[in-house]
Amino acid sequence: MDAFRQWVLCVIIAAAAGTFACIVSPKGSLDKTVRAVVGIFVVASICAPLMQLKKIDSADYELASYNYDSDITDELTEYTLSACRSAVENEVLTLADRFGISIKDIFVDAYVDKDECIIIQDIQVEIYSSCESETESFSAELKNNLGLSVTVNAE
Repeated sequence: MDAFRQWVLCVIIAAAAGTFACIVSPKGSLDKTVRAVVGIFVVASICAPLMQLKKIDSADYELASYNYDSDITDELTEYTLSACRSAVENEVLTLADRFGISIKDIFVDAYVDKDECIIIQDIQVEIYSSCESETESFSAELKNNLGLSVTVNAE
């Protein structure tokens, strides 16, 4: 925070010095040149901290040096899986509503593999009794929308 204060102070001093230089400089043909030089000086004082940054070496940031809290990681993974299951369930409920089918239960078997990808293994939908053609068209529409095979069981 102290470096930020020093930088702000330098910018203020540069602006004040530039203003003073513009005031005492003779008016006329040099006026535009003085203003340009003062402007460059103020911009340089603003950008000075950027020139002091050292190059970031990728070796300074090793992934192994980060300490991941496994509890937080597990919570995030579970939250992600829950959100995925909810999205699938919402899609099933929306289609069921469109087909006029009453849903009894929805089961989504999903997990996160070692590459941190969400894998949906199985989707099972239990519906209250309905005619077979309606169940088949509902199942086909679910497969089309979700891109996965869905098992639809009628009670």
